[in-house]
This record gives sequence, structure tokens and C-alpha cells, in this order.
Amino acid sequence: IKDKKLYIVSFIVPIAIMLGAYLANGIMTDYSILINDLSGQYSSFLLYYRNHIAENGLFYSFSKGLGGNFFGIFTYYLTSPLNLIVFLFPSAKIEIAVAVMILLRFGLSSVAFSWFIQRTTDGDKRGTAVIMGVVYSLSSYMVIMSYHLLWGDVYFMLPVIMAFLLDIFKGKSPRNFIIAFSIM
Repeated sequence: IKDKKLYIVSFIVPIAIMLGAYLANGIMTDYSILINDLSGQYSSFLLYYRNHIAENGLFYSFSKGLGGNFFGIFTYYLTSPLNLIVFLFPSAKIEIAVAVMILLRFGLSSVAFSWFIQRTTDGDKRGTAVIMGVVYSLSSYMVIMSYHLLWGDVYFMLPVIMAFLLDIFKGKSPRNFIIAFSIM
């Protein structure tokens, strides 16, 4: 990473903007970020995940009765590394943990797109990269869909995958593309 300041600014600006928006509406009010699927599904699964790992340890089986298992639900909802943030908060504060995860995704998306711009354009584009990263991370689609935690990692993995896909078109090894795509 050549220019750390570029990425620090790209990370902090969208987080500060969205944090300001959350605080202006009140995270713990009737205008909570826990709406739609976020309140009905994701927060319940995150609480289940947090409580069972905390009570039963890392190797909890997530098996259901009568021969079923929890693997499908786990892989669909809970495999993001950012979900580990729920262990930093008590169960009663799941809303704050979710807000932190969402804010981090905005920051990571901005950094990833800034990196993409720096990597795929010629010349010194630091200012453009920061602006484009922030614009990408705060696009209306991402802001509206931010409560879908299940898709949140895609927003910051997409620029990485696209950069490595462009490498393949330039005749480079597909290894980085395969690794990034597998992580997503």
C-alpha cells in the first residue's frame, strides 16, 4: 500500500458521514437502523450465533434436532468475518454491534474502491480515488441496502474482484481473482 493517508481518509470519511446520519436520527429510537430483515432475521441469527458460541465454545455444532443441521443458515447469514464484532458487545446491545458492522462496511467499501481506482488508472489520482471511493460507498444503493448484512461483504469485495479480473484480461495469473472470489 503506497499511500496510507489515502486509504485512511477513504475509510474515515464515509464512516463519519454515516455515523452522523445515524446519530442525527437516533440509533436507539423509533427510527432505529434495525428495520425489515435486519430486525426480523439478521439480528436474531446474530444473537443466536453470539449466545451459543459464548456459552458453548468455538466448536459448537449448530445442529438441529431430528437429524437436521444449522449449516445452511450459518453459511447464508453468519460467515462474514465482521460478524465477530457481536462478541464485543453484550446481547442487549446487538443494535450497536450491527451499527458498527454496517459502518465498517461503508469504510471498507470506500477503501476497496479507492484502491481499485489507484490500481486501474494511470497517473497520480489520489484525490480522485478518495472521492470516488466515498461516492461508491455512499451510493444510494449501498445506503439503502446496508441493512442486508448478508450482502454487505460483497460491497467491499467487488472492487477487489474486478481489479483481479482486469488482471486476467491483461494476461496475468488468475490466482488472485480465484482467491478473492473464494473469500467473497
